[in-house]
Amino acid sequence: IIPIGIVRDGKVYTVNIGKEFDVAGATEADVKDVTRELREKMMSLTGEIIYSGNKLTSRASLKDPYQNEQDFINDIMSESVNGYTQEVIERTRYNDPEEPRKILLSK
Repeated sequence: IIPIGIVRDGKVYTVNIGKEFDVAGATEADVKDVTRELREKMMSLTGEIIYSGNKLTSRASLKDPYQNEQDFINDIMSESVNGYTQEVIERTRYNDPEEPRKILLSK
């Protein structure tokens, strides 16, 4: 697995590609630990982008977290041409941390 961190600033995406994350030999019992470690690597890669001297947004200019999320989703959705809807985002954004394999949509 190659972990990546992505930060979107307006129409510009910055991607930070990490080193290969080897899961060879992992067992079913390791799934939670492997998932946690992979998430930590991805968050670290994203943090490296944010804190690498790029422009940071001042706290005073931020709206409440819910409105920031809605604005972000609406901005992305305004560019969508493939039928990707906010409902799909809501159903696929979060997975059950107790069952990491439930990431895929169940119809």
